[in-house]
Amino acid sequence: MSKASGRFVIRMPPVLHERLRKEAARSGLSLNQLCLRRLETGDRVGAADFALVIPAVLRRQIMEQWRAELVGLVVFGSASRGDADSASDVDLLLVFDPDARLCRELYHEWDRVVSSRQLSPQFVRLPRRVKEAGGLWYEVAIEGLVLWERDLRVSRFLSRIREAMARGEIRRALAHGQPYWVRQLEDRNEK
Repeated sequence: MSKASGRFVIRMPPVLHERLRKEAARSGLSLNQLCLRRLETGDRVGAADFALVIPAVLRRQIMEQWRAELVGLVVFGSASRGDADSASDVDLLLVFDPDARLCRELYHEWDRVVSSRQLSPQFVRLPRRVKEAGGLWYEVAIEGLVLWERDLRVSRFLSRIREAMARGEIRRALAHGQPYWVRQLEDRNEK
């Protein structure tokens, strides 16, 4: 095998080329710099890439199916942390109105409507108060990226959780190397 010259040409579909070109422009990089950075990071999907992870057509399908009661869409997990790779699924929190009826049928609807197995949905109601939230909400408050929301209720709620964390009312602890959440919430008038 001959020594590598440092030059490499790749053929790709025009749609992918255009997407990479636009991403490079947004990042202030040349196309070569962007591709080199992607190769160096081992195909990880960074937080800035979350919009590319859930194509517009899938977001549209989700919105058309559940818009009436949907309050927000939030990506969390490895895709939002920036340590996802091409084999990772994308955790998607579908946040519904506090009074919405959630049932197992939603997951069957998901399978009929959304044709992506790479998306892993979690259907949840938006809690009215931080005191009603559990560990999933705490994780989402730390690492979640809001893709869409109707009226900022999701962002405001996540902010209230982070404020409770900053006051020490919610904290992560370890037992035998395993994390768990400790709550010592004071009663507050929440809107």
